[in-house]
Amino acid sequence: MRETSDIARLLCINTRFAHLTQSDPYLARQIKDAVDQSLSDSSKPVDKKTYQHALDRLARSFGLSPEAASFAWIDTEQDQGCHDPLWLRETVMAHLKTMTRHSQGTILIANLSTVFRPRGKRWSRRRRAAYGEMVEWLRDFVRERSLPDHPIHLLLV
Repeated sequence: MRETSDIARLLCINTRFAHLTQSDPYLARQIKDAVDQSLSDSSKPVDKKTYQHALDRLARSFGLSPEAASFAWIDTEQDQGCHDPLWLRETVMAHLKTMTRHSQGTILIANLSTVFRPRGKRWSRRRRAAYGEMVEWLRDFVRERSLPDHPIHLLLV
């Protein structure tokens, strides 16, 4: 498993099950390890969709915390439609709409660089400029839609 997926999964668990973990990273890691173990027994590959489905099943048993919608995980390699900058912007807008009612929120975008530089390709000047423009647009967009007393954090991994 890639390190970015590990971080994203821990943040997702810590947010969705905050009423159980109380923001304790050790408890979040235990839940993650249990979910990973249960999924390793299946023959299907563990992608983001499979993992989210497993967390949804767990939530049916233990319930979701009220903060569950304050975290969004966008993986541009696995999410349908996020390979294109236009659809990525639409996805970010949709998540921002659900986060505005919370005291704070976090949007984690994983593998954004692969949208502009596919694996095995080099950074060209044009690709690097397009990537920089997208990162700057995302920062400005999130900042403009965040209230000072209700911040929304943007994490790029």
